[in-house]
Amino acid sequence: MSVRVSIVMPAYGAAATIAAAARSVLAQSHADWELLIVADDGSDYERLLASAGIADGRLRFLATETPARGPAAARGPAAARGPAAARNLGQRHATGDLVTRLDADDLYFPERLARLVPLALRHGVAGDNAEAYDESRGGALGTVLPRSAEIVPLAPFELMLSPVPWCLVFRRELLPAWDEDLRFAEDVVFNARAFERVERVPVHGEPLWRYRVVPGSLSHAPATGERAEATYSRLIAECEEGVARFRKAALQAVWRTALEKKRELNRRFIAAERCGKAASFQEFALGEKAREAGSREEAG
Repeated sequence: MSVRVSIVMPAYGAAATIAAAARSVLAQSHADWELLIVADDGSDYERLLASAGIADGRLRFLATETPARGPAAARGPAAARGPAAARNLGQRHATGDLVTRLDADDLYFPERLARLVPLALRHGVAGDNAEAYDESRGGALGTVLPRSAEIVPLAPFELMLSPVPWCLVFRRELLPAWDEDLRFAEDVVFNARAFERVERVPVHGEPLWRYRVVPGSLSHAPATGERAEATYSRLIAECEEGVARFRKAALQAVWRTALEKKRELNRRFIAAERCGKAASFQEFALGEKAREAGSREEAG
């Protein structure tokens, strides 16, 4: 029996990148999928893709009722609108046995679904390594995990500290919702909710998708470091006030510790960026990770 995978793709200001993202789904060797493209900016992405020669019955098009207004919206009443709300809308319309996501500026490699479908069916949730790629300079920045053909059991703290958001595949009955009050770090909370139901998340050590660092995108706009600082400080204050994002007390405790680490790393990134020593957070964080790994090898 074929297993259908629903792929949810929010789209905001995605005209320059969405065709490549959609083509990477069309190229999947596992052919039983649906791609739910959720317009969050009022654009007609069906027409845009058709003009690029992309039309397929497995593409489905949705739109949010209230389009987002970019990063500034997070400071006002529209904070609940944005990628989290668009993803929730897509998930409500998903019909697949498994559900995952793809942002409109990222890419799948052709074997991604074929490799992860059996892993997600067996364990309830599964993921894969990610390759971060700098589009402005045309070069790979590195991978979150060392490249490997092995399956790595991921723990909550490792997932939360990743400088690249994980793109997990969930069995439908384990799929969490997105926190619509967050416009930053919402992916960390969403992915960490997997551990409400499983102890470890199996992750394929081979990168099967590409996280594209695209200048000017929501995650790489000016003052991204400052937005991250504000979000981390707010979430830490939540923890101190007893507001819990997770049902499991142990998971909430890990979250509290991870937030401190993430804020500390982000502050170092802001300092490096101001000195012209970092072009993007992923470049900085993956560089730090590589240096730490090198230091451990020398010490050992």
